[in-house]
Amino acid sequence: MAVTGNESDAALIITTLILATTFAPLKRALERFVERRFKARGDDAEAVGLAQSLGLEDEDLEIMLRRVVREEVRSALAPAPPTD
Repeated sequence: MAVTGNESDAALIITTLILATTFAPLKRALERFVERRFKARGDDAEAVGLAQSLGLEDEDLEIMLRRVVREEVRSALAPAPPTD
C-alpha cells in the first residue's frame, strides 16, 4: 500500500500529526485570548457557584449582588470621617 493510498494507516497518522502540529499554536493563542477576555468574570463565576451551593435562585443572587454593589458604592462615596 502507498503512503497516500485510501487505506493507509501511515497516511492517516502522518496527516493527523501534521494537523495537530499546525493547529497547536492557534489553539494556544485562542486559549490565551479566552482567558484574558473572561478572566474578569471569574469572580462572578465564584459568586454563582456559592449562591447555587446555598440554594439561592437566580433572582435571589441578583438581589444580593445589587445590595452588595449599592453598599460598596455608598461606602466609597461617603465622606471620610474627620480626623483630629
